[in-house]
Amino acid sequence: MKKLTLSEVSQKKLSEVHPDLQKVVNRYLEIGDTPITILEGLRDLKTQKEYVRRGVSQTMRSRHLTGHAVDIAPIVDGKATFAWPPYYKLEPQIKKAAKDVGVPLEWGGDWVKFKDGPHWQLPWKKYPANHHSASLLSEETEGQDKFKKSVVIAASGGAFPLSEIAHALSSQQEELASGDITRLVIAGVILALTVAGLVWTWRN
Repeated sequence: MKKLTLSEVSQKKLSEVHPDLQKVVNRYLEIGDTPITILEGLRDLKTQKEYVRRGVSQTMRSRHLTGHAVDIAPIVDGKATFAWPPYYKLEPQIKKAAKDVGVPLEWGGDWVKFKDGPHWQLPWKKYPANHHSASLLSEETEGQDKFKKSVVIAASGGAFPLSEIAHALSSQQEELASGDITRLVIAGVILALTVAGLVWTWRN
């Protein structure tokens, strides 16, 4: 049986994920009988937020953010397919490849809710979040901290430059766009307190 290969684009995506995922895919290419393509490997925070907003993903803790997940699609008639039968055919072969190289693997198609046929990930328990994921969480937390700080200072009547308030709101733009009611309310409070503070300063 001829060994399967990946396109250059798929090879590039695969190169960005955890080495153990690479081992599984490379082993599959040796034993599998269905051509595959790598739909997605490492994913940035902005893309993940957009996926959650659109309902494509349900979590901001996706394993894609740290390279611990890869989306694989079988190729049928020359193009990637999203029909379930080819995925069920692919499933046992990828699981065998994982077993061959000694890598524990979870398949999105086994999930009870929100089944995800292309999705394969390393389990959290044996592959905890690494430094890269910590930096991503830090980036998100930093924006939230600035946002909260603006609320506290404005509520206490302290001087808080409009440029800083604008920056705090800007850092939350994507969350506000997603319809987060809590942040929308807080944003309104900030603006109201800011206007009140400016009026008080003008009158005095």
